[in-house]
Amino acid sequence: RHKDALSVQEYDFKAARVMFFGGNSATGLSSNAFVYLHISEEDKFQAEESEGDPVGLAIQRTKNFRKRKVIRECTPAGMGKGISAAYEAGTMEIFKVPCPACGHRAQMVWAQKGLSHYVYFDSSLTAGLAAKSARYVCGKCGEHWKESDRLNALSEAAKFPNFGYEGERTIEETGGVVSIHYPT
Repeated sequence: RHKDALSVQEYDFKAARVMFFGGNSATGLSSNAFVYLHISEEDKFQAEESEGDPVGLAIQRTKNFRKRKVIRECTPAGMGKGISAAYEAGTMEIFKVPCPACGHRAQMVWAQKGLSHYVYFDSSLTAGLAAKSARYVCGKCGEHWKESDRLNALSEAAKFPNFGYEGERTIEETGGVVSIHYPT
């Protein structure tokens, strides 16, 4: 069933119903209960004056289910709000990937920081060519990765505690909230 092209799509199957809501549909989010909830790009959602925060409303609608699962994924728009605040409220884990040359496991980051794998590009080129020259570099051995190396590394990602971050907590301390920073 297709209800409203701008905000809600609903599909019924034999064992389940799948509903898609836009961030502009706080009313739809507040009038449905969810066992499983996947929120994508929440930092782009806008609160409605009449209904409030669509993310908060949707999460509140899962509270009736003991085995509920809420998945939130987003590119952060700012620190201390939205997905960043959600990450800080959870276990704050990170994924580390292995270097294809030396096997060193590290987090993938944009700028060189310690032994993390980082993005390198030739800044002497024009913007379009510089973007095409971008690649990850191992922070330990300096190996420049091909795109296939990056994809293989992501398939071998492993979750680690975020040691060194002052706010790190166990899952018991967060009330069952697991938060993971996953590279792309």
